[in-house]
Amino acid sequence: MCHLRASKPLRPGGVILLPEGVEAQLIDRQADLHRIELDGAISFAELLDGVRRDAALQAVGQTTRPLADIGQALGFAEPAVFWRAFRRWSGSTPAAWRAAQRADRQP
Repeated sequence: MCHLRASKPLRPGGVILLPEGVEAQLIDRQADLHRIELDGAISFAELLDGVRRDAALQAVGQTTRPLADIGQALGFAEPAVFWRAFRRWSGSTPAAWRAAQRADRQP
Protein backbone atom coordinates (compact mmCIF):
# COMPACT_ATOMS: atom_id res chain seq x y z
CA MET A 1 0.00 0.00 0.00
CA CYS A 2 1.35 3.42 -1.00
CA HIS A 3 0.86 6.54 1.13
CA LEU A 4 0.65 9.97 -0.47
CA ARG A 5 0.37 13.30 1.33
CA ALA A 6 -2.60 15.34 0.07
CA SER A 7 -2.46 19.11 -0.28
CA LYS A 8 -5.91 19.25 1.31
CA PRO A 9 -6.67 16.65 3.98
CA LEU A 10 -8.98 13.99 2.64
CA ARG A 11 -8.69 11.87 5.75
CA PRO A 12 -7.32 12.55 9.21
CA GLY A 13 -3.63 13.27 8.76
CA GLY A 14 -4.05 14.05 5.06
CA VAL A 15 -2.87 10.63 3.91
CA ILE A 16 -4.34 8.94 0.84
CA LEU A 17 -4.12 5.16 0.79
CA LEU A 18 -3.73 3.68 -2.68
CA PRO A 19 -4.33 0.05 -3.65
CA GLU A 20 -1.33 -2.10 -4.55
CA GLY A 21 -0.06 -1.49 -8.07
CA VAL A 22 -1.35 2.07 -8.34
CA GLU A 23 1.93 3.45 -7.03
CA ALA A 24 3.84 1.84 -9.92
CA GLN A 25 1.33 3.21 -12.42
CA LEU A 26 1.68 6.73 -11.01
CA ILE A 27 5.46 6.49 -11.13
CA ASP A 28 5.31 5.23 -14.73
CA ARG A 29 3.01 8.10 -15.75
CA GLN A 30 5.26 10.63 -14.04
CA ALA A 31 8.30 9.16 -15.79
CA ASP A 32 6.45 9.30 -19.14
CA LEU A 33 5.55 12.95 -18.59
CA HIS A 34 9.13 13.76 -17.60
CA ARG A 35 10.45 11.99 -20.73
CA ILE A 36 8.04 13.95 -22.92
CA GLU A 37 9.22 17.22 -21.35
CA LEU A 38 12.87 16.24 -21.85
CA ASP A 39 12.22 15.39 -25.49
CA GLY A 40 11.24 19.01 -26.10
CA ALA A 41 7.54 18.31 -26.34
CA ILE A 42 4.91 20.37 -24.59
CA SER A 43 5.15 20.66 -20.81
CA PHE A 44 2.28 19.87 -18.48
CA ALA A 45 1.88 23.59 -17.70
CA GLU A 46 1.65 24.41 -21.41
CA LEU A 47 -0.84 21.60 -21.96
CA LEU A 48 -2.99 22.80 -19.05
CA ASP A 49 -2.82 26.38 -20.32
CA GLY A 50 -3.99 25.30 -23.77
CA VAL A 51 -6.89 23.26 -22.41
CA ARG A 52 -7.94 26.13 -20.16
CA ARG A 53 -7.69 28.59 -23.07
CA ASP A 54 -9.87 26.48 -25.37
CA ALA A 55 -12.46 25.85 -22.66
CA ALA A 56 -12.51 29.53 -21.65
CA LEU A 57 -12.94 30.82 -25.19
CA GLN A 58 -15.79 28.38 -25.80
CA ALA A 59 -17.53 29.04 -22.48
CA VAL A 60 -17.22 32.82 -22.63
CA GLY A 61 -18.23 33.06 -26.28
CA GLN A 62 -21.07 30.55 -26.32
CA THR A 63 -22.74 30.70 -22.90
CA THR A 64 -24.32 33.27 -20.62
CA ARG A 65 -22.67 31.78 -17.55
CA PRO A 66 -21.16 34.41 -15.22
CA LEU A 67 -17.53 35.06 -16.09
CA ALA A 68 -16.31 34.56 -12.51
CA ASP A 69 -18.00 31.13 -12.46
CA ILE A 70 -16.21 30.15 -15.68
CA GLY A 71 -12.86 31.18 -14.21
CA GLN A 72 -13.51 29.25 -11.02
CA ALA A 73 -14.62 26.15 -12.95
CA LEU A 74 -11.35 26.30 -14.89
CA GLY A 75 -9.35 26.28 -11.66
CA PHE A 76 -8.50 29.95 -11.25
CA ALA A 77 -8.50 30.97 -7.59
CA GLU A 78 -9.50 34.58 -8.23
CA PRO A 79 -11.42 36.30 -11.04
CA ALA A 80 -8.50 38.70 -11.61
CA VAL A 81 -6.18 35.80 -12.39
CA PHE A 82 -8.70 34.46 -14.92
CA TRP A 83 -9.08 37.92 -16.49
CA ARG A 84 -5.28 38.25 -16.92
CA ALA A 85 -4.98 34.80 -18.47
CA PHE A 86 -7.93 35.49 -20.78
CA ARG A 87 -6.39 38.77 -21.91
CA ARG A 88 -3.12 36.95 -22.62
CA TRP A 89 -4.97 34.32 -24.70
CA SER A 90 -7.33 36.57 -26.62
CA GLY A 91 -6.00 40.11 -26.39
CA SER A 92 -9.21 41.30 -24.72
CA THR A 93 -11.14 40.94 -21.50
CA PRO A 94 -13.68 38.13 -21.13
CA ALA A 95 -16.56 40.66 -21.25
CA ALA A 96 -15.23 42.28 -24.45
CA TRP A 97 -14.67 38.85 -26.03
CA ARG A 98 -18.24 37.81 -25.17
CA ALA A 99 -19.66 41.03 -26.62
CA ALA A 100 -17.64 40.60 -29.83
CA GLN A 101 -18.79 37.00 -30.21
CA ARG A 102 -22.42 38.04 -29.81
CA ALA A 103 -22.00 40.88 -32.32
CA ASP A 104 -20.49 38.45 -34.84
CA ARG A 105 -23.54 36.20 -34.55
CA GLN A 106 -26.00 39.03 -35.23
CA PRO A 107 -27.42 38.90 -38.78
